[in-house]
Amino acid sequence: MSKRKLSFFAIIITMIAQACAPSLYNVYVHQPPSFKADKIKRIAILPFQNFSSYSGAGELIADQLTERLARTEQYEIIERSNLEAIFAEQSLGQSGAIDERTAVQAGKLKGADAIITGKVTVCSVNSFNSDGTVGDQYQAVKVTTNAVVTASIRVLSTETGTLLWSENSSKTVTDQGQISAQQKMAGTQGLAGAITDLALVLKDKKPRDPQLVLQDAVSEVVDDLFWDLVHRRTPVRIPASQLTPALGINLQDLTPEQLQQSGGHGVLVAKIWPQSPAGEQGVRQGDVILSIDDYAVNKAEALIAAIRNKKAFQKVTLRILRPGVNGLMEKKVKLGYLSEI
Repeated sequence: MSKRKLSFFAIIITMIAQACAPSLYNVYVHQPPSFKADKIKRIAILPFQNFSSYSGAGELIADQLTERLARTEQYEIIERSNLEAIFAEQSLGQSGAIDERTAVQAGKLKGADAIITGKVTVCSVNSFNSDGTVGDQYQAVKVTTNAVVTASIRVLSTETGTLLWSENSSKTVTDQGQISAQQKMAGTQGLAGAITDLALVLKDKKPRDPQLVLQDAVSEVVDDLFWDLVHRRTPVRIPASQLTPALGINLQDLTPEQLQQSGGHGVLVAKIWPQSPAGEQGVRQGDVILSIDDYAVNKAEALIAAIRNKKAFQKVTLRILRPGVNGLMEKKVKLGYLSEI
């Protein structure tokens, strides 16, 4: 057999082998942080400097980050009150502002290996409403709330005073609610009066308290900073069969009354996670998922089990009941994967 024919068969065999091989995908796994965390056993977390209009935002983020880190048992957390006592005893920070140099000094005196400081530059929440008619009987009041939080974090060595690591995060959380009155409220009752007297129906989604929406944005920023602090996200190539498929949403069972109104099927989308494959492809918080690939569901656990039987990056069809005038719809969604692998 000639060399030319051998080369041809070699190419064919290689192509067949590549076609049969599982497709590899770039995914991210959590690995130890990029700085030398193995040398850091004890840390102190100071209230983040607050440059936003929301009072207490710096302490709020620092407190949540402290709580998250303490639960990992990866570090020993020095109580903030111990640092404040050092500030007083050593007459540190007499100007009223604790700068990084002062914080490093106090941390070193208390035996901390590192100090965590940070800044909150944006922490705000705004709501607005609009009216719209739904059919002949209903007057809809639509309420939209936007919460934005931006913060940065810095990890400083108490031994050298140098910056070990820094990162920033910015998150926006939007909540959209709609409530309907059987008739347009007369007089000067306005939105507050309408909300008080409304009978909610399935196609309505009650607006959330703006402070709760802001709390969600704060939690997402803390979550972002926390994962970057205790892990770093590193890309690797993994077959889809080894990934756990996910939509990136939180699910909630409907009440018996809501199930009856939706024809006995449906699961509520309670939350859309950041970079959620479902959210990026049109699924919204407040949607009711009736089925996946024509498989009807009436419990959150049933929908989760159906998703787990799929593969990451597989396309599925979701039949959705959306609050308001949009009614029934179908969404083609490409599944994502759980990042904690």
